[in-house]
Amino acid sequence: FQEAMSGGLGRYFALGTTSLRRGYYFSYPVQRQGAILGVLVVKVDIATAEARQIPGQEELIVTDPAGVVFISSRP
Repeated sequence: FQEAMSGGLGRYFALGTTSLRRGYYFSYPVQRQGAILGVLVVKVDIATAEARQIPGQEELIVTDPAGVVFISSRP
């Protein structure tokens, strides 16, 4: 959120404050004529993403910018 309020794209892995479900959050500033009016936030539910089957023998690893793995096709 703070990155988006500064004009950039925000990305963050966290637990939902009400759902307590793991999520990866994307945030982006909403602007008009260069002024930031607010922030749009989208949450990707990690449990839903993990439940998706990966076709074939492909492997999937998703990390945050710090290198923390939060989704993996390997147990």
